[in-house]
Amino acid sequence: MLNEWRLALRCFIRECRAGQWMIVFFALVLAVTMMTSINFFTDRLSRGLNQQSAQLLGGDLVISSSMPISKTWQQKADNMSLRTADVYVFPSVVSANNQLQLVNIQAISDSYPLFGKKMDIESHTLLTEERLLPLLSIHLGDAMTIGTATFTIKGLMNTNIDMINTGWAIAPRVLMRMDDVASTHVILPGSRIQYQLLVAGEKKAIQAYRSWLTPKLSAGQKIIDVASRQSSLQNSLQHADKYIQLVILFCLLMCGTAITLSVRQHLHRHYEDVALWRCLGAPEKQITSILIKQLILISVAAGALGSLIGFFIETYIVKIFYTLIDFPLPPAGILPIVLGFSASVILLFCYAYPIITSLPRTSPLYLWRSNSHDLHKHTKFYAIITLVLLLGYVYWMMDFSLIALFILDSLLLSIGFIYALNVLTFSMVKKLMNISNGIIRRGLSQFIQYPETASIQLTAFTLVLMSLFILGNVKHNLLGDWQATLPSDTPNYFAFNIAPYEIEEVKSFFAKQNIVVEDIYPMVRGRLTELNQQPIMQAIPPHAAQHNALHRDLNLSSMMTYPTDNQLTQGSSFTVNDDGKLIVSVESKLATELNLKLGDQLGFQIGDQQLVATLTNIRSVDWGSFHPNFYIIFPTNALNKYPSTFITSFHLQPNQSVILNKLVKKFPNITIIDIASMLQQAQGLLAKISMALQYLFSFAICAAILIFITSVIASMDERRETYKVLRTIGASRKYIIGSLIVEFSFLAALTILFAYVFAKFISYLLIAMIF
Repeated sequence: MLNEWRLALRCFIRECRAGQWMIVFFALVLAVTMMTSINFFTDRLSRGLNQQSAQLLGGDLVISSSMPISKTWQQKADNMSLRTADVYVFPSVVSANNQLQLVNIQAISDSYPLFGKKMDIESHTLLTEERLLPLLSIHLGDAMTIGTATFTIKGLMNTNIDMINTGWAIAPRVLMRMDDVASTHVILPGSRIQYQLLVAGEKKAIQAYRSWLTPKLSAGQKIIDVASRQSSLQNSLQHADKYIQLVILFCLLMCGTAITLSVRQHLHRHYEDVALWRCLGAPEKQITSILIKQLILISVAAGALGSLIGFFIETYIVKIFYTLIDFPLPPAGILPIVLGFSASVILLFCYAYPIITSLPRTSPLYLWRSNSHDLHKHTKFYAIITLVLLLGYVYWMMDFSLIALFILDSLLLSIGFIYALNVLTFSMVKKLMNISNGIIRRGLSQFIQYPETASIQLTAFTLVLMSLFILGNVKHNLLGDWQATLPSDTPNYFAFNIAPYEIEEVKSFFAKQNIVVEDIYPMVRGRLTELNQQPIMQAIPPHAAQHNALHRDLNLSSMMTYPTDNQLTQGSSFTVNDDGKLIVSVESKLATELNLKLGDQLGFQIGDQQLVATLTNIRSVDWGSFHPNFYIIFPTNALNKYPSTFITSFHLQPNQSVILNKLVKKFPNITIIDIASMLQQAQGLLAKISMALQYLFSFAICAAILIFITSVIASMDERRETYKVLRTIGASRKYIIGSLIVEFSFLAALTILFAYVFAKFISYLLIAMIF
């Protein structure tokens, strides 16, 4: 065994010096580097988020309720050795320096927070977010009024604690003692208030408590954890994750193609060596063992180098996203390294199976006949096994995602079509040779002289270019969608509580300031209570009972023309004849969740009045557009008898803040919501994701270049012999170069044509079905 390892190492070092394993080695290093660099970052980010999840939520679990939470729930948690804290969250308007500002008030019990340093808030003092101070032109130590009580601002609060459940993106937060809420008199019967019970403790106890509590939840109550939180850029991030999977798949494919071409060259160069070993008495089993050990040495060396390079590249990725990750990332784990080494071993052994199965069976007679059989009958069995193993590994690595299934199936079908086109192409080239002469005839002859080599090259080049075209098309589509989602003039301010009699004045104000406003929409607060004369909770599917729209008042609106972010998917739009009718349009995802159909009767509770309307159409809504959007829309004048306010959104440049002051002074009852900082963060995140996609695309470019080099090197042995014969019979250097130009030009034209057609078709399906 030791002698075999020694011989394998000596052969490996000798062949590396001769450059025979370099293409395979670099292909493996590239694949491992790509996988480990991405997985190092995602692994650290995932573990970091898990460590921070409890702090971001305020607890391991958060029970949210629109009604006071039963004390028995807290007692049960105490009995299970869990820590708890009570929190009230409600919107209110605060005043200071004769200015008003909407805030989210968070009233806390003495045990808050459950993680970190306790907050010692004295009676009638407040902690606020820093962004509230300039909005009211106040400083620490100043007074601020909430309802009928006056408070002193004693400090600033950590904006990361419990921010997920407190409306942090809409209004600044204010932290106060729960004992002080009664003195403000802002909570009255019917007030919008969210009661929360924060729970933290050991994982098993948390799971047991959740199992005990879940059956006891009623309408308006839900359990929140990290998995249930939603991001305003969730779709963009999901698409970026899918693109990462796409790049990994194509890079593995291209690296595998490079290995296949290099292995084919390795076979032809080593038939004589193995035949000589067989003449000297080396058994087939021993030769197989030596070859396997060489492959192990290559895979281990490539895995180690690729993992090391991937680790250093990961530090660069962290720097790209440094400003967006405001918590420390844990050290790199061992899992990405294991994944990198496993990828190196599986890729090499799957693509290099002919070396193990075919080369050791080389007959000693090869030294006299120079006749080899690359693929014996038994290699077909090994080929099927390795293909199944490779596909299984890729599916597992991609977590059995739809995109892996789609791409691999598409590639298999593409290879079948390309093979059929190859057969057709060779027959056409033979006919073209009959009507051509000179270097054109010679170039076409060289193309079909080695049909196996030409077929492999055409297939490999087509797959590589097709992969690059697909990646480029999808990347361009994603970046275009993101730029369309967050253009430079995306609204960064919302104005609501606009009175009906102020609408014309507000429109005139915006027109004078050259500020574009899409429209000013009415809002009526109402709750969906019935479906086809049945209580809504009884009429909908059980899985929809926890939908957020069923446990709060909705903003109902009325209009004839829908916002530009809405697209009709079912039914017909409102017409002039529908003015004032009790018909309704519903957002598509809500309609799907609640199993609503055209013609259904929807009942609404608006104040102390009931309203029943017929569902006539369903709309898709882009909720990430930063424009006012609504679940429920009625025709114009259908809600006129109900009290309403109006809302709009608009965009201001940083140097236009004076316009905001003029608006507030002229219409003091209007409430302004500043989302400029959140929008800036969103745009920054998308810019960094775009940079990351460019980084990933560069891996694909490197893999493509590697394949082109491999293909040329793989055919050099055959070409050298041909060129020697041509020069011997008098062919000039100019003639040979000209024939080469014809051959490769023809190959390039076919490759580009096939790749473009296949890429366009697959890209269309990929964008439509996956992205």
